[in-house]
Amino acid sequence: MKIIKKRSIKVLMPFTRSIVGGSFVSSSLLAIGLQKDGNEVIALFPEEGPATELFKKSGIKVEVVEFSSIQPSTDSLGVFVNLVKYLVLFIRSTIYLSKNSYDIVHCNDDSSILPWGGACRINKIPCVWHVRRSRKSKVDFIRSFFSDKKICISGYVSSRFDKSDGVVIYNPVDVCHQGVDEKGAKKRMDIGISSDDFVLIQIGRDDPYKRPEWSLRSIEELSCKFSNIKLIMLGDYSDDRIKELLSLVSLPNRKKVYFPGWVEDVESFLCASDALIHPAKNEPFGRIFIESFACGKPVVTTSSGAAPEIVENGIHGYACCDDNFSDFLEKINLLIEDNYFDPLVLVNYAKGFSLEGHASLVTDLYDDVLSGEGRCRVY
Repeated sequence: MKIIKKRSIKVLMPFTRSIVGGSFVSSSLLAIGLQKDGNEVIALFPEEGPATELFKKSGIKVEVVEFSSIQPSTDSLGVFVNLVKYLVLFIRSTIYLSKNSYDIVHCNDDSSILPWGGACRINKIPCVWHVRRSRKSKVDFIRSFFSDKKICISGYVSSRFDKSDGVVIYNPVDVCHQGVDEKGAKKRMDIGISSDDFVLIQIGRDDPYKRPEWSLRSIEELSCKFSNIKLIMLGDYSDDRIKELLSLVSLPNRKKVYFPGWVEDVESFLCASDALIHPAKNEPFGRIFIESFACGKPVVTTSSGAAPEIVENGIHGYACCDDNFSDFLEKINLLIEDNYFDPLVLVNYAKGFSLEGHASLVTDLYDDVLSGEGRCRVY
């Protein structure tokens, strides 16, 4: 039997800024998977920064072109400035694509699809828009027009559109974790947490939608019943923000809360914890859920956003009623009293979100678009 080898697809991933964030981590994992699947990926940034370092460490080719970076803004002046930047970037990206050969352009956020999607139209290059946010926008119809195919990271995110020619492909997660107990014990020793302590962890950037206040309030409420409870808050919290959050906790209980900052080695902190708590509202996907399961740790979250798609209540942890702090607190209490969740079940579940499976689905989508089965122009 003759084996037909799939041709390598040259993919450009353009970004409009270089910061730390979950979407950049997911994009870098996708790029790794695509390259393992035999494709060539180039990540293009307007500046050096945390994201360029992330991609370089992942073995992805990075190109830095002196385009203006675009930061989200809601005030009138900021919106006007961004509109000008989008126009300039559209012109420069059009010229860039006319001078460089790519099979497909993969836009990983809402900002890059506008200038680069338009440039793809002019240069007749297929464009894929990876939709990672759930919030609707007045210009979504333009983004949809520029994209040949949409990839939504969850069913919840796909509900952003009345009609969609896209598909739902969950984010990939590196699930090849080994030595969880050893890593956890070492990390606890490093940060001064006893092996007898019950450790909760919240992971994510400082964002109102992540509701870090709930985690601090939980420690305050539960410390009366569980003297050995500890909380790790892993994220980019400023000194002023840390003081603000700690003001929600009495002085004796503040010693039970740890703010390590933003770290690359998230896995070791997950290994050191007993459960992930994630009180976020309307989480678009929740990659951190899968990372927690990969370490054999259950999750307490809310029933909003994509969480019900990922976390089966009573199997992978608990999902409380959204906007109900008392229920969130009760679910943590229940987990501490009876943490019956089987780590092996959680780890095996996480394997369903493997890097290889995700990349294969995206490569198949590329093949459909390039063969004309997507909404792409045939050329």
